[in-house]
Amino acid sequence: MARWLRLTLILLLIHMLGVSLVRTLVHSVPTTLEKLFTSPDGMPCPQSCLFGVIPGVTTVTEAVRLLHDHPVTRAFHLVSEEPFRLEAHGDRILMVTFNPSPDGLVDEITLTSFVRYGSIVGETLDPLPPTSTLAEAISVVGNPDFLLLTTGGDPLLVYTDEHIALSLLRGTMKNRHMVPRTQISRLTVFRYSSCPPDAFEYVFQDWQGMTSLRGYIRATTLYLMVRRMASAGPSFAPCQMPRP
Repeated sequence: MARWLRLTLILLLIHMLGVSLVRTLVHSVPTTLEKLFTSPDGMPCPQSCLFGVIPGVTTVTEAVRLLHDHPVTRAFHLVSEEPFRLEAHGDRILMVTFNPSPDGLVDEITLTSFVRYGSIVGETLDPLPPTSTLAEAISVVGNPDFLLLTTGGDPLLVYTDEHIALSLLRGTMKNRHMVPRTQISRLTVFRYSSCPPDAFEYVFQDWQGMTSLRGYIRATTLYLMVRRMASAGPSFAPCQMPRP
C-alpha cells in the first residue's frame, strides 16, 4: 500500500512539473504583437513603438535604419521613400508606412494587412509574421479606451495613453460580433501632441467589451479633440488641449 502511494505521489509530481514547464514555455514565447513592439535587438521599447520607431522621438533617418534592421521587416521591399513605404507579399500583403512631422521626427507609423487574391506563378513568397487578433491586443495592451464605428468600415479601437489605434477586420467577426479571434487589419502608433488650431471634436463610443457592433449603437458617446494626420491608418489622432 505504501509503495503504491509513493508511486502515485511521484507520478502526480511529474505531471505537475510537466504542466508548470509547459506554462512557462508558453508564457516565455513572445506573441506577434509583442515582437512588433520591440527594437531590432528584441528588447521592448521604453514607450509605445512599432519596430523600435517611437513617434515624436525617432527621427526619419533613425526610423529607416530601425526598419532595415528589425527581424520582422528587414526582408520587406522598399516601394517608396516619400512617403516611406515597405511591402512584403506572402499569403497576404503587409505594408509599413510612416509620415514625418515638420520637426523631422516621425509623426505616426502604421502596419497594414491586406487580403491577397492571387500570386504570380513561381513567385517566392516573403516570410510574414502571424496575424494578430483582438484577444492578443487586449492581452498585450489592455482594454481600449474608445471605439469608432463607420458605415461598412473596420471598427477602430483607440488607446489614448498608449498612443495606439488599431482596426479590426470586419470580415473575421462572427455575425457582426467581436470575438477573441477577430483579426487586426491595421495598427498605428501615433504621436500624442498638443491640439493645433484646426483640431476638431469627434464622436467615439465608450469601450463595452467584446460584444456585437449593434450593441455599440447604444453605448455612451464621448467627444474627443482630434488632429488631422497624414496616415495609411486613421486620418486623425487624439490630441491634448492646451491648459488655460
